[in-house]
Amino acid sequence: MFLEYWLQASRDENIWKATIAPYRHYLDFFTELVQRGIDEGSFRKVNAQVASQTLVALAVGLLLQGLLNPPDTDWPQMPRQCMQLFLDSLAPKI
Repeated sequence: MFLEYWLQASRDENIWKATIAPYRHYLDFFTELVQRGIDEGSFRKVNAQVASQTLVALAVGLLLQGLLNPPDTDWPQMPRQCMQLFLDSLAPKI
């Protein structure tokens, strides 16, 4: 159903715009957040937009994996561990 929706949305400009609006909102939000972290020295200097796209891809990937529900995954811990790994990658190098 999900893939069918995306197919139909891709054919209707108004539906497509409404569908991708939340994605663009979060992408812009996280890009600004990462850039703020870079500016204040909390994050190392990286491309803030690429970092934001990585974060959104991580979230979407976790949602998809959750739907597939591998039985050997600790789902209460997985998002925390992934986010910690992502944040560690942005930590300033000492």
